[in-house]
Amino acid sequence: MSALGRSEFAVGAARCDITPPLGTVFLGVNPRHQSFTGVETPLELRVAVFKSGPNTVVCISADLIGLGCTSPETGQSLGHRIRNAVSHRLDVPVASVLVSATHAHSTPETSGITTITDSATLTWASTVPGLAADTAAAAFSDCSPAHLVNRKSMVPGIARIRRMRVGNLPSFAPDESLSMVIAHRGGRKKPIVLMNFACHPVLLQARPVVSSDFPGYAVASLDRIGIFGLFIQGAAGDVNPLSDEWGNVEQVQSDADLLSFAVADAVNSTATSTEVVSGGPVAAVQIELPLAKRSMVRSTSQGASEDSFERPDDDFDGLGQRLGNAHEQLRIPLQFIRIGAAGLVAIPGEPVTALGALIKAMSPAPLTLIGGCCNDYYGYLVPPWDWIDGGYEVGYGPWSLVAGESTLTIVTAAVAGLNKLWAAPISAGVQ
Repeated sequence: MSALGRSEFAVGAARCDITPPLGTVFLGVNPRHQSFTGVETPLELRVAVFKSGPNTVVCISADLIGLGCTSPETGQSLGHRIRNAVSHRLDVPVASVLVSATHAHSTPETSGITTITDSATLTWASTVPGLAADTAAAAFSDCSPAHLVNRKSMVPGIARIRRMRVGNLPSFAPDESLSMVIAHRGGRKKPIVLMNFACHPVLLQARPVVSSDFPGYAVASLDRIGIFGLFIQGAAGDVNPLSDEWGNVEQVQSDADLLSFAVADAVNSTATSTEVVSGGPVAAVQIELPLAKRSMVRSTSQGASEDSFERPDDDFDGLGQRLGNAHEQLRIPLQFIRIGAAGLVAIPGEPVTALGALIKAMSPAPLTLIGGCCNDYYGYLVPPWDWIDGGYEVGYGPWSLVAGESTLTIVTAAVAGLNKLWAAPISAGVQ
């Protein structure tokens, strides 16, 4: 046993700037590749390190649209490269490193749904793993004893379900819960908060201006009042902002304020809490989950999609390129993390609200966080009963790789993974 007791934690945090140079490519509508000509807000990569006994978990949040773009030299995804770099620097298992993209659409094209050949973008992306490793090392050095408290607040007024059902069938309401793991540290050290909320950051997309959108605005607001926030995108595959006014910076700030106010209230109300986090190792496991690919037959169903843009033919060609051999299964990394009484499922894609709700309902954890756009990118994850509605999320393009029935396999595996962590002996931990 280390100097930390079984129910004690050490937590540290650090951040770095990952703003790309002008001329870097972003994901437009048509044409898909367009270049940035200005910067509205910088992009950041934030790291929080959680230690308990011999175990360490590293949580990374980056102002990126995704983590699926591959290196021309190695063929490895950006998420894979970041995790390997951090694992090597800190000498921790890759399974203990989480990297989450905020999914802000006003950032360089790192999702992987298109092939990047632009040298400026590739060069910039190649620097991110090293920056992540340096920042993780700084967060590790910043670790100090901490008291963990979990909180969940409802934050209405930001999100709505964007998919409309054929035949006026009932639909899930958006998950308006903000789930938080709060680390209070002694002295003058900032509290550190993992904040998990589900909503597409799209109001500032399709403009040639770099922006971190509402997740970046929210953590910047928290910085100003002495709180270190780390945003983890939720099950937001079918969730958009209530406002549909693209380019409305004031609305983005308003949405961010709702989140930052809720975090600040939770931090202030628990600052003197003596609440004991029950049964609490820090632990992580990862599995490679085989999943069936979607059909290569192009559907003619339009459903009731809000997506009315004319898509370039490259989108449809790209699906075949990403699926490859249709008879082979996809193998996706599915990660499960335990931080005290909080469980986190890290999913390498965009699960819709229903899938997140199912996992939360069956989870053994007192508080469950659903991380979307984590570690890699395999597109939208939509359950089979929603495919009849058509729409962009299940459309024939490189953002839709996984068959509907396979998404239920993800739910089953996620609950089993969390159960494994909750069944593990506290003294041993799980890596």
